Amino acid sequence: MISGVKKIIERLIYLFIFLLPLATVWILAEKFVSGFKWQEGTYLLYGTEILLWLIFIGYFFISLKEKK
Repeated sequence: MISGVKKIIERLIYLFIFLLPLATVWILAEKFVSGFKWQEGTYLLYGTEILLWLIFIGYFFISLKEKK
């Protein structure tokens, strides 16, 4: 089971490296000041950020399993 999860994490890392230049972003909330978009106040969620968190969680899961 651990080896299968390791392969998934390895493929997610390759996918992360491939998608990093594309920088897909979800705009969660836009803020406007005097009718102009306020860039610093906009809440963004990058697709690669989600993928990176999945990699971290998977790696943490594997390290816990290997310690036992």
